[in-house]
This record gives sequence, structure tokens and C-alpha cells, in this order.
Amino acid sequence: MANYSDIRGYRVKYLSSDPTLNTSTEGQVWYNSTSGTLKSLVQIKAWSSGGNMGTARRGGAGGGTVTAGLAFGGASYTVPTTFNNTEEYSGYIWTAGGNMNTARGFLGGSGTQTAGLAFGGTPGSPNQAQVTTATEEYNGSTWASNPTGLNTTRRLLAGFGTQTATIAFGGDDASPGFLTNTESYDGSTWTSSPGSLASGIETGSNAGAGIQTAGITAGTNITYLLTQTWNGSAWASGPNLNNNQGGNNNLVGTQTSSLVFGGSSSLPSEQWDGSTWTSTPALGTQRRNTLGFGIATLGLAGGGLNPSNTMVTTTEEYNSNINAITKAAWSSGGNTNTSRYELGGTGILTAGLIAGGYLGPPGNTGAVEEYNGTSWSNQTSLNTSRRNLKGFGIQTAGTMAGGYTTGTSAVTENYNGTAWTNTGNLNTGRYGATASGTQTTGLIFGGSGGPTASEEFNGSTWTTGNSTNTGDRRGAAGGSQTATIYANRETSSAASTNVENYDGTSWTTGTATNIARVYNSGTGVQDDFLTIGGSPNTSSSEIWDGTTWSQNASLATGRGAAGSGTATSSTASGFVAAGDGSPLHTNATEEYTGGTATATASTLTTS
Repeated sequence: MANYSDIRGYRVKYLSSDPTLNTSTEGQVWYNSTSGTLKSLVQIKAWSSGGNMGTARRGGAGGGTVTAGLAFGGASYTVPTTFNNTEEYSGYIWTAGGNMNTARGFLGGSGTQTAGLAFGGTPGSPNQAQVTTATEEYNGSTWASNPTGLNTTRRLLAGFGTQTATIAFGGDDASPGFLTNTESYDGSTWTSSPGSLASGIETGSNAGAGIQTAGITAGTNITYLLTQTWNGSAWASGPNLNNNQGGNNNLVGTQTSSLVFGGSSSLPSEQWDGSTWTSTPALGTQRRNTLGFGIATLGLAGGGLNPSNTMVTTTEEYNSNINAITKAAWSSGGNTNTSRYELGGTGILTAGLIAGGYLGPPGNTGAVEEYNGTSWSNQTSLNTSRRNLKGFGIQTAGTMAGGYTTGTSAVTENYNGTAWTNTGNLNTGRYGATASGTQTTGLIFGGSGGPTASEEFNGSTWTTGNSTNTGDRRGAAGGSQTATIYANRETSSAASTNVENYDGTSWTTGTATNIARVYNSGTGVQDDFLTIGGSPNTSSSEIWDGTTWSQNASLATGRGAAGSGTATSSTASGFVAAGDGSPLHTNATEEYTGGTATATASTLTTS
């Protein structure tokens, strides 16, 4: 007979503190009663998109880290051309670096973004008869040729190490057969080593990783799935790879922690822990002859040749970690004293401020309430009752601007925590506008009637600034006067996925959200933002990490035109209060706890 756990599964553990995090905890879920958060320990292994390279290339080389990487050289496929250009990666985008003195492809590379090394390869054109010994060093801006080249002319070689301590091995010299000999570089001279790779290995299909005294090579062709390790003087055979990538793969990391990826097949990548190869996700874009750099848990693949023999500029970043995840969640807070929607809101979870709004018949309200994280208390009302106004700042230094009375309003009022003072009016009256910033560095934009001009506030007067790209209203924003994100909103009388970013001078189009919405709320900053709810009474939310929009925890009650806080990040505590709920308006408050990773694999104990 089945027992309770077979039928219902296991209960979530209820703990006063997090358990000791180790690999045996992976997959467990628990509720931390002290912090009031639901947590789980998960392992993430995945490739994600990075910024595209400026030059499509195959057979290039690289060095450095995912946040400070270097790519150089490479060759075309259909046109007999090799490249001398260099690109530097910041973790987001590629920018041009200094050109090499000798254009070449299928070269060896090592080092970092500010101290790179290029050696060997095929110069002039991808003609197999042309091979070079040329060696060049990069200082972060320019390449300098070393008159002392490799001892053995070769292409399709591999290498690892630093600019002043590198190992080069394998490859071919355009004659039949592949080379097995090894050379070491000391920053000025190449010295032949007695250590040789196992005979018969097609080393041109392999790659290398590590340092001059502790390296690894692993790769495949039609026959071999070989691993070899280097101890500074000799090579030793290790366990085979699990999958035959078909050759032309790449390898990053160290002798005891590596990642092999890419190749002529679409089979999984593999991660090495010093004794065993374990399959891990394949590249999202199948390709061979990629360049790569980084470490086993945070590596990069750039460029290469896809199965259609088309060169690509695609960049992918690999991430492998074990994190204790705090699940993002919404929970019930204290009800507002006045049910309303189309209100203004600002502040943080423990010091929130809402003002104005629409009651339905008989009309607008000027009611003001403060939140302490538990309950709302009535405060001095606005001087002008209105709805569809917008707030920014903090609880003790907040501003409410614009709105609708019996018509469009330009009224601006400042709050000092006790009383409201009228200050300079907006240059353009507007309602349904969106705002961000502080009381002395505020920003408002959009609004009914299609005003595209933004306005900047200095605490007393408004100055007209540059225009948004589209006239729209009723969206959400987060950030400062010089770095704001403007998400969703009503465009041509319809909800949209539009996003724009402001840098203090101009507005540029951003990455669209996944769900069209209007009258949404928002919290966070330009590169760490949460868009929440919206009309027609949706409960969903999406989070922006500076690169991608993804689904986040949903409200318990779908609503639009609510008041919300202005936290400093999407993971910080926030609130959504009142709003257009069902059937008309609500006084409900929901409090947000952001999801965070609280421990990584590097801090885990081994089970």
C-alpha cells in the first residue's frame, strides 16, 4: 500500500535558519520562518546570449575572462581572407582593439585582455600551404611582434598560459600528418620541450586550457575522444570525453576544472572536475572553430562556423553554479484607509507615500497616506484634489505632479513629511504621465494628449528636455534623472510592450517586454527593474536584469492604476497599494520580497 509521501510528496521543511549548504542539499526546498522566505537550492547550468561580435570569424583565438575578454585573428570561409583585427569583451558588448601585425587564422592564443599572446597560424589566406611561426604580444591597446617565433611552423595549434609563460602544442605544418611536439614561452623565447602528445591524435581538432605547469587538452575527431594533462614537462593520458563533438571544438578553464564545447556536432558540452567528464548543455547555436575564454563555470564562446558553413558573430556565455534561491513573492500588507485608483505613489516598503486618486462618483480625492511597513495612516491632504497624478521621491521629501481635476493639471506639490507646498507648475499640463527620480532631481514624461517632451525638476522649477520616441501615457518607470527606464504604457489607445531608456540627454528604444500592459506599476532602477500588474487587471510581473525580461512572481490580486514604491532594485522590498481592482477599486496592499541568490558553489562544503 502506498504511504503518504508516495501519494502527496514530501512536505516543505519549516526551519528557523538555512540548512548547511552542500551538494547533498541540492534540489531541497525549505521555508525560513525567521526571514519569512521560501528558499531552494538549485544548480544552474546553461548557455545564454551575449553581445554579438563585430566581425564574423572562424579559427580565431582568445584570452581573458567573460567580463574582460580578448578575441583576435581568424579566417573567412568562402573568401580567401584572414583577419588581423582584435575585439575586447566587457561582459556585455564587444569593442574594437588594436590590429595584429600579421593577419592569420587557426592560430594559438593565451593571456588576458591587457596581456595577450598570439602565435602560429595561417597568414594571408586560409591556404593550407601558408603557415607561420610569428609571435605577437598585446598590451591592451597595441600588438608588438617578437622577432623570435615558434621553433616549429604550425597552424591549427593550441595553447594555454599567460603572456610570459605559455605552452604551445599540436597543430600541423601543412605537410601530411599532425604534430605532437610541445614548446614553452618565457616572455621572450620559445623553447622546445621533450614532452610529446600521444601519437596519432588529430591535435588540430583539440584545444587547451590551464597554466604553463598544469594544463589540459581535450577534443575529438572521427576516432578519438581523448584527454591529456600536462605537468610542465610531460603529457599523460586521462579519461575520455563522453561525446564525440566531431572535432574543431574549444576548451576553457584549468587542469582540474574545464569546459569543452562546440564542434562539428550538436552533442552536449562537457564539464571536467579533475577526474570525470560530465555532460552539460550544448551551445544554443551549433558551430565549430569558435574562439573561447574564461573558466569552466563562467566561459564564453564567440564566432565560428555553423552547419550551413556560414560564419556567425554569435556570442554565448556559459554559467554553472549552485545557489540558494530566495523565491520572489508577494504577500498581503495593511489596507489603505481610502479605496481608490489612478493615485500617485512613491517611497519604500517601510516608508511609503500615496496621494490623490479617483474614488469613482463623486470624483477625485486629495487624501494622503503614509505606510510604515505594517499599516497606513492618514496625513495632510494635497492642496489640489486630482487623479492620474504621478509621484517621485521619498516619504519625507516626495513630489506629486500633474494629473486631472476637471481638466488637465500642471500643478506640482512638494511634501516634507508633514505638509504640502505648491511649487512651480509643469510647462505642459499632463495626466497619466510617468515619473522617476528624487524631489530635487525629478523627471516626468508622457501623458494624456501625447506630449513627448520630458521635463526635469530641480525641487522648485521644471525645465523642458528632450522627447520620448513615441507619445504615450500610463506606463511605469524606475531610476534617476540621468538613468531611467520607461516600460509598457498606452500607445494609440492600446496596451504596449514598448520600452525606452533615458540617459539624462536623450531617449533610446529598449528591449520590449514579453506582455503588453498599461496602467502598470514599477519598482527598481534602469538595469534592474520590475514592471507589475496593469490593465486589464493583470496580476503578472516581469523583471529586467539589464539584458533580458523574464517572468516574476505575480500579485495575488490583478490591478492597474495602483500606487507603488520606488525601491533601489527589483530585488529590494516594495509595495503596490490600492488600484483598479474588481469590481472597481480596492484598498488592498501587497508587499514584495525579491528573489536573491544567497550562496554560491564556491562557498559550499563537499558532501
